[in-house]
Amino acid sequence: MTTIYDLIALLIDPLTRDVGYSGAEKGILAVIFCLCGMAGLVVIKVMLDQYRAYLKALRLFSWGGFLILVIAYFALTPVFWPFCIVICFAGFFVIPDTAVCLAFAGDATYPAEQTMVNGIISLMGHGMAGILAFPASAITLASPKWGVVFLVCLTFCGAVPTIWVTEDLRRTKFEEGRKSFIANEEGLAEDDGAVNFLNADAGANA
Repeated sequence: MTTIYDLIALLIDPLTRDVGYSGAEKGILAVIFCLCGMAGLVVIKVMLDQYRAYLKALRLFSWGGFLILVIAYFALTPVFWPFCIVICFAGFFVIPDTAVCLAFAGDATYPAEQTMVNGIISLMGHGMAGILAFPASAITLASPKWGVVFLVCLTFCGAVPTIWVTEDLRRTKFEEGRKSFIANEEGLAEDDGAVNFLNADAGANA
């Protein structure tokens, strides 16, 4: 989804070239794309921090982004506001999906270093965006509608693998096991303290 995010930001101007949007309207599209993405990040934070719903969030935002881009194909008209609303939802789904992919990968690949895993994924995503920018730009300049189709196909390719992904949260399981172990150790220590106190009290009475 890092690739999709980069390409949408890159193609906003070519996509709207033939529909007559003003420079101000194109700027609005870019701003709301980012702002709605920030709102989506708040939702992602709740889903990941409180509920640990990595796989559900991954599927929701991946397929949500795909469906929104399908709608964008029909909303790309000279009327500004329908496409503006679609871009709002595109930002809401696409930008947070990058975050959930990184978080899920860091949890599922434990004990591999999370910063290294995230760095590799980010590098691959931005590198792929740089490569695909050439055909994406050429297709969009030739036909903005086909440019949207190109984005839809890429998003679909990113969403399909989530069907077979399994939720192997190694880091979460390890942290929960460690907390349980610490709690058991503390409980045993308290029990030993109580036994020692009773033994000392019995010895004093004797």
